[in-house]
This record gives sequence, C-alpha cells and structure tokens, in this order.
Amino acid sequence: MKFNTYFLDMCRRTIVFPVIIIDDEDLYSARDMAQLKHLLLRCRQPYDRFIKFIDATGYEFLFEPPVMALIPNVLRQQSFPWKKKEIYRLYQEAPNRPCEVTDPQKLLKKPIGDIIIHLAGLVKDNRPSLAGRLARPFRKRRPFDPRPWLH
Repeated sequence: MKFNTYFLDMCRRTIVFPVIIIDDEDLYSARDMAQLKHLLLRCRQPYDRFIKFIDATGYEFLFEPPVMALIPNVLRQQSFPWKKKEIYRLYQEAPNRPCEVTDPQKLLKKPIGDIIIHLAGLVKDNRPSLAGRLARPFRKRRPFDPRPWLH
C-alpha cells in the first residue's frame, strides 16, 4: 500500500526526516518513509481520526488512516511551525520517554532541526527495532566447489 500524497503535492511540501510521531500517549520516531509507514499503520486510531507527526523542520503533518493520506496541517491554531519549547514540553510530558535530557538549556539553544533530531534519537531507543522485521534472514552460503560435475 502506498501513501496518498496528493495534498503534499498541492501544497508543495515534502517531509524532512527524521519525524516524531505523536500517538495518543506515546512518541515514536522514523528515519525514513519505510519506518514511517510501518509505524503509522500500527498506531492506535485517534479520536479525531488523524495521527499527527512533526518533521525535522518543525512543521506538523497529519495522517488519515482510511484513505492513507499524508496532509500538511495548515490549520494549526497556535503557530504554524512548532516552537522549540513546545517540542521539548511534548517530550517531557510523554509517558514513554526513555530518559531525561541532560542539559535542557543547551538543547533549547540549538536550531529546531537539531532538537528534533536529538529527541527522535532518544525516542528511537524506546521502541522495538524494525531491522529484524525488515531485513532478510541470514542464509549460510555453500563453500565454493570448483568441480561441481564430479558430485
């Protein structure tokens, strides 16, 4: 199944990875489109029918599960791109945050992209790895036989 990117194309927006997915209670991170698809399809169905996620530029996107549509959230009331303090507060209030940020003042002085990359790295450690499910199992190779016709 593919995402419906009609609205992204109409608004001339692209998703800059990594992204932080905001589930009802939990935060998840995805580093590419394959991980994003894997996680969005496994999130709980929200009460307002959209699953929200923030890309590395601080813009919010919506995912609508029934039609598999990725939509830029241009109707966000507070501020169009998320502010640094809002993203940090989102991480602090998440019940599944893996660890505390060592120096929050130093983190908040960084650009918004670096903050999201740092927090996505912390959230990534909290969820099960996708590598085992996406990678093919290792197959032991036969030793090279220079004369296969003799067997």
